[in-house]
Amino acid sequence: MGDAPAVLIIREEPQRPVYKDVIEAPDFLKPPDEAHYNFRNQPLETFDFIEKFETGTPEEWMAIVNADTARPQACVVHYKAKQWTMLPCWVLEYDEVTKRYHVELEDATRKKVKRLSTRFNAEDPDNFAARVDYCKAQKAHCELQESFIDYIEAKHDSLVTPMPRKAKEGFIRTALEKCHLEDPNSHAPIIRELMNEVEQNYVLSMKLHTVKRELMIAYSTEDAELDEENQFASVMVVFLPKQIPWSALVQHHTADLRVFEVVAEMVQMPILAASTFEMTSLVWR
Repeated sequence: MGDAPAVLIIREEPQRPVYKDVIEAPDFLKPPDEAHYNFRNQPLETFDFIEKFETGTPEEWMAIVNADTARPQACVVHYKAKQWTMLPCWVLEYDEVTKRYHVELEDATRKKVKRLSTRFNAEDPDNFAARVDYCKAQKAHCELQESFIDYIEAKHDSLVTPMPRKAKEGFIRTALEKCHLEDPNSHAPIIRELMNEVEQNYVLSMKLHTVKRELMIAYSTEDAELDEENQFASVMVVFLPKQIPWSALVQHHTADLRVFEVVAEMVQMPILAASTFEMTSLVWR
């Protein structure tokens, strides 16, 4: 018998997805009032990391500003000349109910502002800027996550194969077996509601699978990657395959007994059946 002919395997370049007409179109975005979490209308303070950035309580800040009232003690965000800017102001008081500072500008304009709109002269301006940037970045990421969910849900149901009836019956059977209901028929409405939820989650997961195939290069392979033009890349990175760890030596403690010593002890154990002992010896051998 001769040598088998060599087989040349040609690996095609993965097709790169097109994003311009797909992702950038806002048609899939739900209106803010229909959104799951409506991050677009959430105030910036929702994403604040007070434990990391805040250096004083409102009471402490008021004590600092009241010590010097001869000149402005802070700067506040203000819309002037068709642009947002930071203007000097006096801090008059803090309203515990509204969580806002009452401030007065140099032109005698008074405002009630939130903490992220108030930069005290006594605080580090770089820390304040980092705090605002952090909140903006967190909000942008949450908005992107919600946009990604909207994009998935906007996929037409016709792209998903209906959940098999056999699978639904299996869910119901397993649930009934584990719950041990005396009268399962009396719980039919609840079971029907739960099955609707299961089926909705199934459809959503299948749509997610479709989106991953559409937007990921070489999806479902170890070479899967995300294109730089993919605006959902930062939220889809969790779907990329994990890097395989390098092999390395592992330190371990020296065994107290050698194998033949362990076997000798096991022979003396009356609870160990002969067949079990034989199988154990074969495995260790």
